[in-house]
Amino acid sequence: MTLRESPDMKHTRFMEIRQRYEVWTPFAFSVALSVIVVVSHISAGLRLKAPPTAVDVWVPAFFCFLPMTFFVASASHWQTRKHIKELEARIQQLEATKTAAS
Repeated sequence: MTLRESPDMKHTRFMEIRQRYEVWTPFAFSVALSVIVVVSHISAGLRLKAPPTAVDVWVPAFFCFLPMTFFVASASHWQTRKHIKELEARIQQLEATKTAAS
């Protein structure tokens, strides 16, 4: 049982799928944001035909690497959730064997 669940909540297939993918939502959002910004930045540069400024150098680099920060955070969070799930299963197994032995 996680913090969001109460004992009377039914664990449905939809909830499992949603919980599996919700950790990757910030990563997907940052990828979409980065693609939008980089494409608009490049198209504006091509359209204006102006000489590059100091901003033109760091904006594409920043937005190209922005998704990596969210990916690393999401991957770490996913591994932690996976480890917690394994530990909860182990606790339930130990409690079941303790009850059976009593």
